[in-house]
Amino acid sequence: MKKIYLLFLIFILLANNASAKVFTNYGNDFSVEQPAGWAVVQEPDGRDQTFTSQTGKAWARVVVAPSEGMTLSEIVEARKEYLNSIDIYPYGEKEITISGTKGVELIFTEWYNQRDYKETQTLVLSGNKYYIITFGARVNDYTFYSEDFDSILNSFKLLRATQSPKVTSPGPTPVETNKEISASVSLHREKTNVVVGEE
Repeated sequence: MKKIYLLFLIFILLANNASAKVFTNYGNDFSVEQPAGWAVVQEPDGRDQTFTSQTGKAWARVVVAPSEGMTLSEIVEARKEYLNSIDIYPYGEKEITISGTKGVELIFTEWYNQRDYKETQTLVLSGNKYYIITFGARVNDYTFYSEDFDSILNSFKLLRATQSPKVTSPGPTPVETNKEISASVSLHREKTNVVVGEE
């Protein structure tokens, strides 16, 4: 009986290890494990990376942008200003560590197409780039997918994790930089033509 139990445990461990695929983006210096059943969405510009759940009711997205010499605090403040400008107001914020690097997580809801969505955005600065890792689902579905979201976030690796010093050269303002990128659900849909969370 013990042998059967041991073989069963080994099978389960092997199945779990085989179920997640590692997605590596060498151009943007990150890798992440894609949960079993999740699909990669090919982005037209190749700059961002989106993953959707098997049901299509949840998504994860990694947006990469030049830091333009901004500190993490400046990036977070600029992100909040941008979200506020499109009537999204984060109600939660906390510091976290991703791949050994300090990050900040913003939590908010968004009303889109007669539905409420819950999203988290984790911002991380590495070298001359910053990353916005967004997870989202309808408010009622978010808890169901939270284990997948945690798995993706915990597997996120910066391939060249270095904190860049503050640069004094002029560049675009944080608001101008943030106008170029958005990981909100409505703009995500417009950019990728992916309908997420529809029944």
